Amino acid sequence: MTYPDLNLQHKPQDRMRPDAAATYLGVSPKTLAMWRCTQKGPAFCKLGGRIFYKLTDLNTWIDERSDLISSSQARALEDMRKVGRLKIKLA
Repeated sequence: MTYPDLNLQHKPQDRMRPDAAATYLGVSPKTLAMWRCTQKGPAFCKLGGRIFYKLTDLNTWIDERSDLISSSQARALEDMRKVGRLKIKLA
C-alpha cells in the first residue's frame, strides 16, 4: 500500500540517535540521558522504544541558549518553561 499524498515534514535523515545528538551538542551521551530524565534537554521522540532527536529541535534548543551567559540563566529558562510560564515561538 502506498500513500502518494503523504507529505512528510521530517525525513529519517533529520533524526539522530542519542549518541550522535550528544556529539552534535558537545556533551556525553550520559549527560544527554540525564537531561532527558529531568526534562532539561532538547525535545526528543520515542519510536518503537527507541529515542530520536530531530536536528531542527537540537538547533532550536541551541539557539534558545545562545544569548544566555550563565548556567543559572539556562536553569531559570528551563524552570519557567516547565511550569508553562514561558512559551517561545521561533520563526
